[in-house]
Amino acid sequence: MYNRRVTIKGIVQEGCGKGAMYVRKPFYFSLLRSLLRTEPFPGTLNIRMLEPVDDYIALSSLCPPSLRLETLKSYSEMYGGLIVWFGKIDDEQCLVIRPLLSHHNLNIIEIIAAKNLRELLGLLNGSEVTFAIYCST
Repeated sequence: MYNRRVTIKGIVQEGCGKGAMYVRKPFYFSLLRSLLRTEPFPGTLNIRMLEPVDDYIALSSLCPPSLRLETLKSYSEMYGGLIVWFGKIDDEQCLVIRPLLSHHNLNIIEIIAAKNLRELLGLLNGSEVTFAIYCST
């Protein structure tokens, strides 16, 4: 249940393409499709958080995530865990995530939606964005 939302301001950052690779993996694709209730666009929008917090640890304290999936190991593969918030950017439902095995700085989070958000919202590296996340109770 969600009784509160937090508005986050940030700056679009260039990614390295790994988000697209992970979204396409069957394990993550199935999970993300289930959470979004539609197929996810094969890529993520990287955001450097500015306000009201500037790292995902502080964000987790301010607004408890909807889901925390721990890292899973199978015989042949390891699936890194995720911290997930349900969110909204512009009028688009989205997932705001922080991969637990991320090599990004603590102030970077990623947004996954059904559409290519860069194209839909006309975003470039350096663009300011504002989006909402929903806090778990």
